[in-house]
Amino acid sequence: MKKIVTGSQNLTKLDAANMMIATATDIKSCEGMIITVDKWVQMQDTDTGAYVMVISDKDGAFYATISNVFQQAFLTAAEQLGDMTDVSVQVIKATSKQGRNFFSLKLVNE
Repeated sequence: MKKIVTGSQNLTKLDAANMMIATATDIKSCEGMIITVDKWVQMQDTDTGAYVMVISDKDGAFYATISNVFQQAFLTAAEQLGDMTDVSVQVIKATSKQGRNFFSLKLVNE
């Protein structure tokens, strides 16, 4: 079972339910892509404790990630901006000092 941890200010219960059951594109396959955020939600799997974030864009497409780095970057930006609705983010891939690839985001003007 999943529980909502936090989400966009414009997130309704119906939106949240749809995002919980949606078939979403994995952020890993979106490197370089720019997503203009419409709604977002961070959920926690109550069985495993894992966190997942689902973002919807203006076209109704869903994108999901379990990446802690991406989620923390997104939540930090949301805290600074007040919300992420109508904000465009570019999915970026970087390499850690240990040589591991990870995904994060960059805020962009569009």
